[in-house]
Amino acid sequence: EISACLVGSEMCIRDRTEWIEALSINYAVRAEALQALLPAPLRPEVFHGSAWVQVLVSSLRDMRPQGLGSLFGVNFYQVSYRAAVCYEGVDGAAHRGGYFVRSETNHAVMQAVGNALAEFKFHAFGNAEIVLVREGNTLTAGIEPDTPDGRLVGVFETSPGSTRPPSSSVWSSLEELQAPLVECYDAYGVDTDNGWLYTLTIDRDPWCSRFVRPDRLYCEYFESGPLADGARLDSVLHIPRCGYRWRPLRREPRP
Repeated sequence: EISACLVGSEMCIRDRTEWIEALSINYAVRAEALQALLPAPLRPEVFHGSAWVQVLVSSLRDMRPQGLGSLFGVNFYQVSYRAAVCYEGVDGAAHRGGYFVRSETNHAVMQAVGNALAEFKFHAFGNAEIVLVREGNTLTAGIEPDTPDGRLVGVFETSPGSTRPPSSSVWSSLEELQAPLVECYDAYGVDTDNGWLYTLTIDRDPWCSRFVRPDRLYCEYFESGPLADGARLDSVLHIPRCGYRWRPLRREPRP
C-alpha cells in the first residue's frame, strides 16, 4: 500500500513501481477545450498549434514503499489522461509538467488510497475493468470504466517498433517529441478550496519508447467526451519496461 504522511508543507510519498507494457496514445486537442478542464493557474502547453493529452495505459508491477522487496508489492492496471500544462509561479518562473484530467484503475485499494489523499487533488480515481494482453507481437488493451466516456479498445502491432513517427503525425522525429511529451517529470494538483498547488516529481528510467501502429483503436473520451470536438490521434508509443520512483510531494501557495 501507499505510505504517506503530511509533514509541514510536504506530503511524503515514498513509493516505487515498474511499468510493464505501457502505451502512450497521443492526442492533439483544442487548447480552448482543454483549458476548460484545468484549474487556475494551469494552462495548456501548445505545440504545433494544438494542446496535447496522452492516454497512458500501463501494467504497474510491485508498487511498494521504497526499501521493501517486490514480495510486498501490489500489481494492478492503470489508465491516466495526462495533459501537457504549464504555469507561472509566484516568483515569476515558468514551470511545465502534466495534469491528469481523468484516471482509472482496476485495484480497489489503490483507488481508495488515491482518492483519500485530499491534499493532492489531481483528479478522482475511477474504477474500471482493464486488460492488457500480449499475443506474439500484438498488444491488446481494453478499458471498461464505471463512468461515461472512458471506454477504450486498442490493438497494437508492437514489433518492429519505429523511431520514425507515422506520416500523419505533426512531429518530425521521436527526438522532437521527447521534450514536449516524454520528458515530463512533474505532475500537478490544485487545491482550489485552500489555495495550494501541489507538485509530485518522479525519477524514472528512460522510456526507450518506439512508435507502434494501432491496428484498431477506439477511445471514447476523444469521440464523445469533453475534448471530442477537434481531437485528433497523432501517434502511439510503446514502452516495454520502465522503473518509477516518486520524490516527496511539495506544495506552494497557488499563484
